[in-house]
Amino acid sequence: MNQQVAQRAHQFLRENSNTVKMFIFFEAVRSIPPYEAYMNTCRMFGSSDYITYQVFEFWFMRFSSGKFAMVCDRSEEDPKPRTLMQLPMEILDKIAKEMVLQKVNRFFRDFIVTWNPGFSYISLIIDEDSSTLWLDNYHIQYRDGQEGFGMASMCRVSTEGRRAKNVQDCSHVELAVRDMLRIAEHPKTKLEKLLVDFRISNRQFVNRGVEALFLSQNYNQIHTKTVEIVTHSEMGEMAILPKLKRDPLSVITLDMNVCIRDGYTNGEEQVARFTAISELDQCKQADLIELKTILLLPTTKLPWFEVKSSGDISRNTFVRKLGKSAIEVEGREGVRHCKIPQTNDYLEVDFSRFGCRDARIVMVKKSYDD
Repeated sequence: MNQQVAQRAHQFLRENSNTVKMFIFFEAVRSIPPYEAYMNTCRMFGSSDYITYQVFEFWFMRFSSGKFAMVCDRSEEDPKPRTLMQLPMEILDKIAKEMVLQKVNRFFRDFIVTWNPGFSYISLIIDEDSSTLWLDNYHIQYRDGQEGFGMASMCRVSTEGRRAKNVQDCSHVELAVRDMLRIAEHPKTKLEKLLVDFRISNRQFVNRGVEALFLSQNYNQIHTKTVEIVTHSEMGEMAILPKLKRDPLSVITLDMNVCIRDGYTNGEEQVARFTAISELDQCKQADLIELKTILLLPTTKLPWFEVKSSGDISRNTFVRKLGKSAIEVEGREGVRHCKIPQTNDYLEVDFSRFGCRDARIVMVKKSYDD
């Protein structure tokens, strides 16, 4: 059959109402499960827009019960429309994946609590004019209109293989953050890793109220084993860390090189910043904290962590900043022990590879009692 004839045949099938009923009839008498039969019908006629599940189910149930007449008065026989909770779970899963979660009614939001998202990896990237949300291998892009960052009254939401949708009265940041939190904070979501990358300036971070968007939600804390935060803003990490559950969290990676290099904060402000981080319960309980920064950090309050240097600080400057409390270790070049005040613990600082291409400083908390 050539392409032209095939197109005409397909058009005939779509325009002949009894044809689709016959197809549903054969699916019903083959004892195919309703949802599987519905998907077969959609594939046969080219689109799920051609026949709704409600219409399909009416005819499928009639034929399954032995009523084979192709003409009937649906107003007399058709039962009341199904409620959301009466639909097959396969359809509910698809609804949950397609909806912009905060733009729905209260009943649907309550239903979301019973839905298991099942994702293990979530990534949120916020740029100036768009945001991207990754849920495992599935991604959603949010893009503002032409009015500029944070000013658009409409956000265009698009996913691979789906038609784009316009959501009114919100920006890409607002929509992406709230959608991410709806899933990440879901009580059944158990993440292996959460990545949040703020690619916006400090001014944009403040003007858009990004921190408030994260902290204003009153849902469960996020369950994740590892978290990585990349921020161009001096407040990015404090928008995320307080929202994480302490118990499963074992690895924290903070990449702040850009915001430090761009001069958003001076040295004293950086010390205050990392002191605030170190006082968070999430950091106190973590097994490993990886800090990617060019400055020396206040080390006495942080647990076992690793600092990767960009090379913008010399080895001599680093040793000098360690202070007089840093004791050389005999026979171990590039290793110092720094006693932690009011404890019997110390930090073993190894910067033997400081001048290498993959320069890094490893600081490990140890005890003299060991």
